[in-house]
Amino acid sequence: MESTGKIFKKIREEKNLSVKETAADIVTTQFLGKYESGNSDIRFTNLLQLLSRMNVTTEEFLAHITDNMDTWLMKVEQELDYAFNAGNSFLMKKFIEKQETEYAETKDSKYKYVADIGKKYYNYLFFQLYTVDLTEIKEYLRQTEQWGKFELFLLTYSGSLFEVEEMFLYGKLLLKRNSVSITINQWRCDAVLHIILELLRQSELQKADSLLNTYLSKLTGDREFYYIHYDLFARFVHGLLLIRKSDSAGAKECQKIIEIFSDTLGYTDYANRLNTLFDYHQSV
Repeated sequence: MESTGKIFKKIREEKNLSVKETAADIVTTQFLGKYESGNSDIRFTNLLQLLSRMNVTTEEFLAHITDNMDTWLMKVEQELDYAFNAGNSFLMKKFIEKQETEYAETKDSKYKYVADIGKKYYNYLFFQLYTVDLTEIKEYLRQTEQWGKFELFLLTYSGSLFEVEEMFLYGKLLLKRNSVSITINQWRCDAVLHIILELLRQSELQKADSLLNTYLSKLTGDREFYYIHYDLFARFVHGLLLIRKSDSAGAKECQKIIEIFSDTLGYTDYANRLNTLFDYHQSV
């Protein structure tokens, strides 16, 4: 992902402004060059002055940064999901190495966090190659008051990060919140459903049932179509819950959802992963 300095440079070049005329009387040209190359941080007051000189509002600049983050995070998710669903150890290693290289070059913790998640999945799918400690991710999430897409990604993909009571609390909070951003709401749906899955794995059926009932209560007739993937997954999780309650209807519900993902939507790899979850909960 590009640094804010590189994003700044793109905007400056689009406005046909030189480094010299942009920096004049605010920062040195040498310093602006370092900032734009990603080799130096910048004071917020200086950044505001530079943006003003380019006739760029802070809102516009933040929108550029957000778009950049969204693109990066979408690519990370796609690469991780593809390697995981395909059960490809080579691709998973490449994914981990790529994030570690980015971290070594930038010292930006987000690359380290993503690499650690990749290692966790590698150990789960193949064998214990990596030593993984997700404590830093846990503390980062605890200290972040407002969770955006990246924080929800970390929560979703980290698995058993928190103890049961804390995990249940986060699930309840996520179900209460609503954002003007569709994608953040989608991430919240995914995060809640993965919390429920983890509660099921730990045999916390009552807590899982409580969260899932709240989620399913939102599935009204006027529910927006862009939640369909998550709502189908919720129905699958409901089937797993029924299986854990020894209700025979659960297996039928799970099989129906697996068939929809596989035969109707064509998500064969995803359907295979759901089938693995289905087999696991049937065997517990």
